[in-house]
Amino acid sequence: SEIIRYIKYVTKHELLDEEYNIDTYFTSIADITMKTLKLYYLESLKHMDRDKWQEAHRELKSTQELKFEAAGGIKLTTSDAHTLTDGPTIFLADDVEKIGKVYIQNSNIPPTVFSAIMERIETNNDLQEKITKQQQLLDDKLGVSAAAAADDTGKSTDKKNARREQYDPEISKIASALEKLREQIKSANLESKYIPNTKEHQKVWTTTPVPNAFVPQIEESTVKEIMELDVPNTMKILLLMGIGMFATNPNTQYMEIMKRLAYEQRLFLIIASSDYIYGTNYSFCHGFIGKDLTHMTQQKIIQAMGRIGRNKVQQEYTIRFRDDEIMMRLFQPVTHNLEAINMSRLFQGEPTVLEN
Repeated sequence: SEIIRYIKYVTKHELLDEEYNIDTYFTSIADITMKTLKLYYLESLKHMDRDKWQEAHRELKSTQELKFEAAGGIKLTTSDAHTLTDGPTIFLADDVEKIGKVYIQNSNIPPTVFSAIMERIETNNDLQEKITKQQQLLDDKLGVSAAAAADDTGKSTDKKNARREQYDPEISKIASALEKLREQIKSANLESKYIPNTKEHQKVWTTTPVPNAFVPQIEESTVKEIMELDVPNTMKILLLMGIGMFATNPNTQYMEIMKRLAYEQRLFLIIASSDYIYGTNYSFCHGFIGKDLTHMTQQKIIQAMGRIGRNKVQQEYTIRFRDDEIMMRLFQPVTHNLEAINMSRLFQGEPTVLEN
């Protein structure tokens, strides 16, 4: 839309030589596509007089409507949540835990509500410790029973006996105790007004409701499943708001649940390290490149951007850079192409410096 606004302005004010006027450049309306418009935009900039470009730049910048407030649309659990539309968002950062804590602090959950949630979570944590011990005891007993019913080859010699062992009184008692402990796990669901983009949340944080603002969908069973896991409380609270964390060395069960929720497009936001961009086909509508990723190479930035807007069209997509330096790296020549060097090492056995 901004390119079209530029084309209209430079055409109206005759800022381009006739050769590069849009009517001359495109001989048929059939030649005009999103790609050819972008190429025309770049070509026209290359052939525009500097003074004329400065005139166009001043005018277009002064009349440009900001998509977000000056803060950059990063209050994702409160006033900027409605800017995340149509589907999930990914926030790439080096320090995933730090970003997670920031969003808990900025979630505007009243101290009384927060304390009540924490109390339930702590109760669940105590239960989880007991569950872990009982589960270990059960596994040990089942392991012993399995060994007793096996011969030297490790194969069961008596299937009927193995079946009976399932009803061993001691094993049955442990299993029953384990089930009772699991039944005591308490739900810690948040009120809708604290869950991003629900109707109740938008009433608090937006003046005009946004119909396509994306709302997380975390089922009660999934919340309970997470509450049983041995993960930090921050991860549990964030999940209640529809936020998942792909942290370093995470709990395996937690990660499996997060992957499932990400695949099913149920999470509002995923906070992940930049390594997450490789080997995943999850589709996102919006993406943030964190301030602490200034070391990212041009190729990795492009890979990160490639996570946005996959599969579907006619939706709203944004990529938001938290540091201008990272964004500008996209438009600058690369003299030290790390990916090319690594590929050369892989295929040639020795480093070869290549220039773009």
